Amino acid sequence: MNFISKCVRHILNRILFGAKVNSKTYIKHLRRKGAKIGEGTRLFRPTTIQIDETDAYMVQIGRNCQITGETVRKPEMM
Repeated sequence: MNFISKCVRHILNRILFGAKVNSKTYIKHLRRKGAKIGEGTRLFRPTTIQIDETDAYMVQIGRNCQITGETVRKPEMM
């Protein structure tokens, strides 16, 4: 792909998926909402991962973790 195609694709993905466009932006978004996420953490397929963002301050994920698509919820929701 040429440079322009990549830029257009990135913009469209950002519009469609918002903060979940990639692991880095989603982790940054969650941290802004109060989640404590360690360095080196990676979210595989962030578009399918469901993390409860309403009380993000209750979410703690350690360093160098890899999350592959499970749902992360508050304990009382389980």
